[in-house]
Amino acid sequence: MYQFLFKYPTAGVSKMLLPNHDFTTVRGGDNIDFFPPRRTFVGHEAEMQEEETELDRAEDRVEEEVHVDKELGEPNCYYFEEYGARRMNPSVIAAHKRIGLLQKFNKWQEKAMKKMQKSMDKMVSKIKTLEKKVKGSSSKRSKATPTSQFLRSRSVLTQLSRTFCSGTPQSLVI
Repeated sequence: MYQFLFKYPTAGVSKMLLPNHDFTTVRGGDNIDFFPPRRTFVGHEAEMQEEETELDRAEDRVEEEVHVDKELGEPNCYYFEEYGARRMNPSVIAAHKRIGLLQKFNKWQEKAMKKMQKSMDKMVSKIKTLEKKVKGSSSKRSKATPTSQFLRSRSVLTQLSRTFCSGTPQSLVI
């Protein structure tokens, strides 16, 4: 088990034991909903007896303060501040910051790619409908070819070729 140090709206800096599956849920693998009740905190047992009205007011304030980050389209309240231990190496802290930036960039890039894929799918469907229209109009033209007045009928031509190929003299009727 781990202790998670975070800032709670009414209690200030608080600690909670993790993992706590009852009060931490992951929605779609992207965000974590985290608003545990005060009874799950470590070290705040005496303060649990405060009135419920104060807790309700704090919950209302937190809901009002949530604003959506326009770049990512997600509320900022889901991103936690890094907890820096006393003995943590500065290079480790810098690495964690860069990893966080990369994760935010990857989310933005994924959304941009999905948007581009949707537009590409729309273009492909439009191209296919245009191809069908072009094929339909070209097949109508090929069926409607004008017949010439000077062309003989096919039956006469086949009759002539049979006469010449048979080798026996017959009278030719045209």
